[in-house]
Amino acid sequence: ALVAALSKDVLVIANAGDSRAILAKLRPGQVSVDVALLSTDHSPSSPTEEARIQAMGGLVVHKGGVGRVMGVLGVSRAIGDVQLRPYVSAEPEVRSFDRGESDLFLIMATDGLWESLSSEDAADLVHRCMQDPGFTGNLAEVLAKEAYGRGSTDNISVIVKDLRRNRSAS
Repeated sequence: ALVAALSKDVLVIANAGDSRAILAKLRPGQVSVDVALLSTDHSPSSPTEEARIQAMGGLVVHKGGVGRVMGVLGVSRAIGDVQLRPYVSAEPEVRSFDRGESDLFLIMATDGLWESLSSEDAADLVHRCMQDPGFTGNLAEVLAKEAYGRGSTDNISVIVKDLRRNRSAS
């Protein structure tokens, strides 16, 4: 689960799982973007998540460099997966960020996008499309097609929110 709430001055991100939210900001005096990671990929291999699981008596089994909760699930927080409770938590991580004038866009996507595109690659692709005066396509669709073209085999859901237009609540 990944949720964003926007107001004129604040952006709140809540996530539980391996979907990711990033914010692209315009670098001062530059045409390229800086990327801020707004969410945490909840992997059992993360030291914090592995410690949380072990503190409850659970186990993270590492196979081929990938951690799995009780040797089964590759995420440490998720909705569902009741058979792995309490080790797999549905409790979201919630973060709040001040919005700024340099904020360009927000990308929210499932892990299928991120397995083949880095946060920086995704932001650069969206930014290039936004700079092209002839571009009339769907930015989320462009990202999904690029990920599939790079070999992603997972499901991909993407939202791209342009933050440049009116700074009113949206």
